[in-house]
Parts: sequence; C-alpha cells; structure tokens
Amino acid sequence: MKKGFREYVFVINKSEAFANVQEEVIAGFNAIVDAQKSSDKETAFTLAFFSNEPRISANGKPMSLMRKYNSKTYAPKGGSALYDALGEVIDLVGERLDAAEEAERPEKVSVFVISSADDASTVFTREALYDKVGCQRFTYKWDFRFYGTGGEDINIADGMFLSKITKKDIAKAFEAINKVITAER
Repeated sequence: MKKGFREYVFVINKSEAFANVQEEVIAGFNAIVDAQKSSDKETAFTLAFFSNEPRISANGKPMSLMRKYNSKTYAPKGGSALYDALGEVIDLVGERLDAAEEAERPEKVSVFVISSADDASTVFTREALYDKVGCQRFTYKWDFRFYGTGGEDINIADGMFLSKITKKDIAKAFEAINKVITAER
C-alpha cells in the first residue's frame, strides 16, 4: 500500500430522474475538478456515469487529468441502473487494484455515489450489491458515501438520504464530497 495515496471513485446518475438537476450536477462536479486538480498529493480517480447502463469515463487516472463536464457531456436520459453501475465499478476497480503491486495500491479508496433509487438494473440484484459493498467496506476498508434517494436499499452507512432529488440537495452533496476530499488530501 502506498502511504498517502488515495483513490476517489465517483458513480453519478445520468438518468432522466436527474434532468431537473443537470446544471447542479455539472456545476458541482466541475467545482470538485477545479478544487482538486491542482493538489500536489498523489491521488487517482475513477468516474462512471450511468442511466440504463454504466459508462466508465476514467479508471484509476491521476486526479490532475479530471475534466469538466457540460450539458453535452452530461445529458440525463433513460432509467437508473444503480445496482449495475455500482457493481460494475466495484468489480472494475477491485480487479485493477488486485492486479497492481502492493506498493502501488492506494492507502484509501473512497466511493461517492450520487443517485436516485434503482429502477433499471438487469445484472446485479440488491442482495448481490449489498454483499459487494460489504466485502469492500469490511475486507478492504473502502469508504462508501451515498448522496440521493434509494441508498438505504444497499445499506451504505454514510451520506445524505433524501426523499427526492432537489437542486439544493444536489448542490449540498457535491459541496460535502469536495470537503471530504479536501480534508483527506
């Protein structure tokens, strides 16, 4: 494990449920990019957007390579396959870290999920995802934070559980994530 090295994993809903908060998601994520790109600490990030299926935009890239998003690159549509997206990202990051030399693995992995409840997953069930999250949390000490509605379903301990997705709450979620990352770096 590489002392001080962190990896931040973002799993962000891009479904129709997020159409009304598109601007807030873009502004919030871009604020994280602005705040974190210039740090001299060694950090990596993985980014997945999802609607009916996940789309991995980055996998273990240096934080300095994070790019900003706009209404063309973040355009919500489709359903919310939360379980499939989170399951695929856990597998992807886990396999990459497992293949890495011990000395090159991050000291800490933090997963930030911004979503509404699942309504479109076809690969991972709630139970399978619950087991995956539990394994990563308790065996590998990954930190999971959920911001949005539906997180209670997979028992992610930390985060903001909302009854609905609002512009104000999405802005607060991104501010909270930025504060967590800044405090750790």
